[in-house]
Amino acid sequence: MILFFGSAGAGKSVQGKRLAERYTLPWVSTGELVRTKASQEVRDYVDQGNLASDEVMYELLHDELEALRGKQWILDGFPRTKPQADWIMEHAQHYDYRVDVAIVLDISPEEAMRRLLARGRGDDTEASITERVRVYHERIDPILAYLASQNVPVISIDAMGTIDDVFAAVDAAAKEYVHDATN
Repeated sequence: MILFFGSAGAGKSVQGKRLAERYTLPWVSTGELVRTKASQEVRDYVDQGNLASDEVMYELLHDELEALRGKQWILDGFPRTKPQADWIMEHAQHYDYRVDVAIVLDISPEEAMRRLLARGRGDDTEASITERVRVYHERIDPILAYLASQNVPVISIDAMGTIDDVFAAVDAAAKEYVHDATN
């Protein structure tokens, strides 16, 4: 499993989808799962800049983990809390996967604001963006430290460049971790 991290607006989905296409890997976005499979109450809560509860995320991911049992895949937006990081590592053996690498896309809060306001999605208000970026930075460092302590390589990539430049860096970083990469 390849984990993608980055604050809102860093391009996790764009880069994760491109990497999935490049190596023909399944791509799972917890943001998409929340938007498409969570209750309206949970979606409203998340639209205010909050994170869905750990229990909601475990429930949403269960079917994905079952369907992808034994495969390598890309997970965008999870884990976001230390208990979620514990959960994903503890469930690796049960669902027959391993966490191969964590890729972190780094952008400034100002760039996150600019990018998200430009995409014009309804849940992208200045207040919600500010809160999502704040919460992300508050929680991500302990998670990355934990993953590193579990011998998961953590690779930071400057995501301030063009989509193609960032993808070139993502591809170069991920290539050695993709199982049976033929390209």
